[in-house]
Amino acid sequence: FYLQQRWGSIIEIANSAFLPSTGPAQFEGNGFIAVSNIEIRNGKLGLSSHHGIHSNSASNLVIRDLEIYDFEVAAIHLNGFNGATLENLILGPSLQEVPLTGYYSGGRFLLLPLRQLLQTVDDNELEMPSITFNGDRELNLEEIIDNLVESMDLVYRVITGDVNEDTIIDEVQVQNNPNYIAGKALFMNEEGLPDGSSIYGILANSKGPAVFGFGSSANEIGDGEDLTINDVTIQGLRLLANEIPVLSFDKCYGADTLSTIQLGPFADVFDLRKTLSQTDAALIESHAVDPDILDHIKYIGNPLADAQIALAVFAQYTGNDFGFGGNIDDLLVSWAKGESTFPSSCADFICNGDVMFHTNKGIAGARIDGIENVKIIELVINDLVNESPLVSYACGNYSGPHNGGSTGQEMEEGGMGTDIRGIAFSRGDAEIIGPKSSVSNLDSFYGDTTGIDIFNGAIVDFDIGSDIEISNLTSASELTLIQYNDLVAAGKTPYPNNFDLCTINIEDTSTVIGSVPEDKNGSDCVDGTW
Repeated sequence: FYLQQRWGSIIEIANSAFLPSTGPAQFEGNGFIAVSNIEIRNGKLGLSSHHGIHSNSASNLVIRDLEIYDFEVAAIHLNGFNGATLENLILGPSLQEVPLTGYYSGGRFLLLPLRQLLQTVDDNELEMPSITFNGDRELNLEEIIDNLVESMDLVYRVITGDVNEDTIIDEVQVQNNPNYIAGKALFMNEEGLPDGSSIYGILANSKGPAVFGFGSSANEIGDGEDLTINDVTIQGLRLLANEIPVLSFDKCYGADTLSTIQLGPFADVFDLRKTLSQTDAALIESHAVDPDILDHIKYIGNPLADAQIALAVFAQYTGNDFGFGGNIDDLLVSWAKGESTFPSSCADFICNGDVMFHTNKGIAGARIDGIENVKIIELVINDLVNESPLVSYACGNYSGPHNGGSTGQEMEEGGMGTDIRGIAFSRGDAEIIGPKSSVSNLDSFYGDTTGIDIFNGAIVDFDIGSDIEISNLTSASELTLIQYNDLVAAGKTPYPNNFDLCTINIEDTSTVIGSVPEDKNGSDCVDGTW
């Protein structure tokens, strides 16, 4: 169940994981039902593909005396709540043996409309539609579905131990099966760490999904209020984000800005890199400085990309629309079929997003975003490590959403998937009570590290005698001097790669008030390299 249900929580505090009109589908049946007056206590919550506990619009919620660990996104994620107490909790470590990549989720979702389409073709006794990809590789709809299913199933069976790579199936060793080879490259997570946009111990967000930028969710009265955190430890979070430069053809049609991206019906991003040879894929990193460099790239494809293109081509073949809002442009289809060259000069990319175009935000021990009347009495955050690699240069030296970054990301940030924040206060107001809170041992391999980040108009009030002790922060810990000098020479830093080291960062629009400790009066960011 854990492997096949890629959006799962151990406890969901509502009848649906999504509010109406959000998420990949509607799950609430006869209407969304919020939950009030609930207490979750005394136990251990382990393996989950997303959250330990997740909720939308809960009220009067108490979570206490728990250990939550082995999650891939957040231990506790609360959206749009009114009244929540988190007490005596140990949150983490996050799961560090994640067997599957985010592409597997895209494949699982994509099979839903593909199978419906195939069933409709069969029911109406229509001719089986087919498509010829570059290199005269002709596949019909049924074969495309079978390839995707087999590539996913073989990876699943190897991971679960049902077969191994030496097993012979239909007279072919698994390791020599073309679909297994393609599936392994797509779906098997060799590094074993979560590869999504972000990971959290606590994510407290105002109304709606938290997948886009900090401060991007609605925040009206009742959309996130009254949060108390006491005797909570967050520890052992790890991330290795897979940043995907997302393809756009808007400029091919005369647009000045990028707003339309190439993706399937469930926000399954079309990853151009995975459809090319290694040599061609490497050229994407130079597209921003040489817009014609992709003129001669050739579509090789893979079971997932073939399926995304096929669904776009065949979506209305039966008279019904099985496209479900996906967007695969005719220019992409024509190139993939070998009918035209890739439109490199007008194609462009948007960066700082993951496999579902969620905005990369890195690691935050606690993200408090748009929540009013927060009280932090004792919060200990320790041992957060972001292993995400250097940021892609496919979008040039972008600094925000206006010049190549994903919609909703922070300005003057560049790539954010490499970052760590111990505590992120975005909007809202919080009171720090007592001297027992701390942030320690934060290490970003190739990005910024910030102990306390206060931005987007947030207000943090230090009570008399209160403090948050901060120690042992490291940024760019794996960046060599040679790498750094190369980045400087190529203009790839300070944007999109940046390596700030901050005990505390206070944005101009935000305020720190009360009995503020001397070392928390202002930002102290420095270059964390050489």
